[in-house]
Amino acid sequence: MFANGTGQLRLTVNLGFDGEPTWSPDGTRIAFASYRNKTKSYLGDVFDGSGQTQISDLPYSENPTWSPVRDSIAF
Repeated sequence: MFANGTGQLRLTVNLGFDGEPTWSPDGTRIAFASYRNKTKSYLGDVFDGSGQTQISDLPYSENPTWSPVRDSIAF
């Protein structure tokens, strides 16, 4: 959504929890935790939620965090 609260866009459609989003440094992707397949983390496109890719297979991969200087994510 825009800073004024308009333009809200749903990026995921999942019966389980999708949350803990974190923006990539370049602002084009969001990493987030999801409980759709136990607890995993995913990466998706900011503009329409497409291209969701599972990026972890850890039993507890909550709180994904982008590195500010590299294109990497820590859990």
